Amino acid sequence: MLILHTYNIISGECQSCNKSQNLLQKETIQYRDILQFDFIDDYKNLTLKTLVTLNWLHSMCPNVQYYLKSDDDMFIYVERVLDLLYADNSRFQNGIIGACQKMSVIRRTGSKYRVPKEIYPSKSYPTFCFGTAYVLTNNSIRDLLQNASTISLTPLEDTSLGILAKASGTVKIYNIKRPKWRTQGYSHRKCPSEYTIHKLKPHQIENYWKRCILKH
Repeated sequence: MLILHTYNIISGECQSCNKSQNLLQKETIQYRDILQFDFIDDYKNLTLKTLVTLNWLHSMCPNVQYYLKSDDDMFIYVERVLDLLYADNSRFQNGIIGACQKMSVIRRTGSKYRVPKEIYPSKSYPTFCFGTAYVLTNNSIRDLLQNASTISLTPLEDTSLGILAKASGTVKIYNIKRPKWRTQGYSHRKCPSEYTIHKLKPHQIENYWKRCILKH
């Protein structure tokens, strides 16, 4: 399974940008763990970020069975996720796996999730998995990308993947019910029972990682 974390990278013209870019290049050379694309890293470009990443995955990682995308404030309990995915290899076929639901389109002015009618006229979205963390099967990537340039998408990455999944006619949505897939808040117990935990600070993620992932 390939795990991708998404981060906001400083962009635009500023005094610190060259320094930040130099640091990124050093880490890329040392660890080869950063993908950087040529567009402004803005909330309204989440769908663009996702599509260029999927194109890269489709071209460069054709033999990886699962891809897990995660926000940077998430703890992913990798061992539990792998147990879920491999407990029954026939369970998840050509799909998106995560905490999923249907939702009405938000039109309210001032909301960061607002999508105007001229961008997406329907009143509700097809079922989608929340973008905080989800898994894509290898064969779903091709099917999701096939209509990406021909149908109306939203700036919201997760709803756009739901739209593409429905348009494909082949990509399924696998809902792992909350709180098992996605819960919020840090706990001092040794290791969580959930697959993923949202809205954590960096030191909390590190603590979970040390307690639960590096224990072996």
